[in-house]
Amino acid sequence: MNSTTPSKATKWLVVDNDEGLLWLLAHIVESLTGSEVVCCTSGREAIEVLRYSARDFAGVITDLDMPGMQGDQLLIRVRALCPSLKVFLSSGNLDWNENRALASGFEGFLPKPFTVVEVREILDRVHQAMSFCAA
Repeated sequence: MNSTTPSKATKWLVVDNDEGLLWLLAHIVESLTGSEVVCCTSGREAIEVLRYSARDFAGVITDLDMPGMQGDQLLIRVRALCPSLKVFLSSGNLDWNENRALASGFEGFLPKPFTVVEVREILDRVHQAMSFCAA
């Protein structure tokens, strides 16, 4: 895909081992974007989804602390599959913030607990980047 070709990526991938937060965030993303949201409860499950369809996704929002594969480890695996895919970190871990997330390679940080406004800001960043690439 070159920089003048509009992206066809419309789905969002949400990854969190806390199923309540997973479904809440998925519902918010779907409500704000109208896009299909795919939910995964582990990093390994997310990699399996992305292995076959990474280019279908506009972005990924992942939890940090998950059994088996941490969110920062998932980021490394996502970059290997699709370097341009936007990945955002969501965490309630007080050691993480926007600056640390950006320095670690994430496109942004969604603190837990999050608000609808904070989720919208994450989604707007991806929309703006996709619009810029399509211009």
